[in-house]
Amino acid sequence: MFSLCLGFEVENSKLQTPNLRNKTMPIFNDPIESLSVDLPAGWAFDPLNSSLTDFFFSRWDKPDELLALHIRRAAVAEGDTDENWVEQIREEVGGANPLTDISCSSGRAVGATFISKQGLAQRVAFVHGRRVDLTIEQRGADLKASDLWAPLNRAVQTASSAANINRRDCGPDEFNQCIEAANQAFENKDLSSGLKALKEAVQTGISIWLQSLAAPGGELEINAPFRVAQALVHLGRFTDNPYLLRDAEFILRRAQRSLEYMGPMTEAGRELGMEMEEVLQSILADLLRPSDSSDEPLSPALAMRERGFRSTQAAARAFDGQDWENADCLAAAAVDDLLSLISFLRHNRSQIVPEEISSHFNSQGITDPEDQKEALHNAREAILFPPLNRALQIRHCCAIKRQDDESAAGFCISCGGTAWLLATTSPEGLAAAVSRVSGGFVPSEGVAFDGSSGGRTRRPQSIVRSST
Repeated sequence: MFSLCLGFEVENSKLQTPNLRNKTMPIFNDPIESLSVDLPAGWAFDPLNSSLTDFFFSRWDKPDELLALHIRRAAVAEGDTDENWVEQIREEVGGANPLTDISCSSGRAVGATFISKQGLAQRVAFVHGRRVDLTIEQRGADLKASDLWAPLNRAVQTASSAANINRRDCGPDEFNQCIEAANQAFENKDLSSGLKALKEAVQTGISIWLQSLAAPGGELEINAPFRVAQALVHLGRFTDNPYLLRDAEFILRRAQRSLEYMGPMTEAGRELGMEMEEVLQSILADLLRPSDSSDEPLSPALAMRERGFRSTQAAARAFDGQDWENADCLAAAAVDDLLSLISFLRHNRSQIVPEEISSHFNSQGITDPEDQKEALHNAREAILFPPLNRALQIRHCCAIKRQDDESAAGFCISCGGTAWLLATTSPEGLAAAVSRVSGGFVPSEGVAFDGSSGGRTRRPQSIVRSST
């Protein structure tokens, strides 16, 4: 059993710690090290649908295009030949879809293309790993596009999992020892030792998770990522580090999704799910403004939006203080969250227009219900584009400061795109009116949430077998 009891409050415990992000990191780096991958600009991670082993990315400007990366236990035993592995994949795919080799720096990779009766294309790549394989899907691609499968090929080239790397064996006892050491240090007012013990607990929990991910035939240790998330919450609060709280929230959402995938819930599973929700709500409570009097929990979409706004503001303050590294990382987090939210909103267009906003539309001469839905959708996006554009500009300037000409050019192009969207999709004053009517938040009931999935959209069924 894992334990975590960190109720002891340390006076004046918030420290400014060095940035934990590597500025050369890929566009996505899982905080529990299940997956690292670099994708072309414009692909946004979907934390509301992803699980601990299934990662979804969509084009923010074309949300029907999807990249899905799945981690599964290796199709053959460690040390078996690539030829036997390919035969296993060929049996899984079937003879109607021939396999072709794909260039991959980390190992053998093959792919197959599937065409539906409706003419839609889907390409699936399989990457052989020592302990876990990666399955990478690209769905909804435009068949008329040049270099159709470039995003998938880039993912194949750059994706990796730390589960394929040797790590020290450890279990819950080692994790609990780290937590006990942290509690003891905090009781002794030794903040430095307490933070060190918490970081060791995070690394130990990650090792336990990766071991379970690669263990043949065993069950996934979902409790380990949950305990890692708890430790990250405490680290984030003690050090005033917003990245850690953001990482913890996304881990918890993915862990909840993995629990759903497990089917009928046991009593232990229900208790774990309740613990996850309690920690998650404590994170979201930090995002609420003092003026917010509603007892309703903050929805996932609103939490992402509020964090994106705050990250942009914090990035601007860091930039003004010439703290280029933190400004770049805060702006990167803002861009990630805002692009993910735009993609989510475009995939979940408004089906309900709140009465207050409908009245405002009526006063502006927008009376048709469908026109009001479209106007509300445009207004929601209009609220997001200014902070997105500002965050991209900060990233552009930071890239210039570190003499990264390639990144600077890419951010310059992105800034031009958002500037064009600002000019063409934002009815004057409409976004501000929607924000004012809703007290600064876009009402959650205006988004077509699927109540059974906690505000997440249902992804189309994959053709590959389920992951671990």
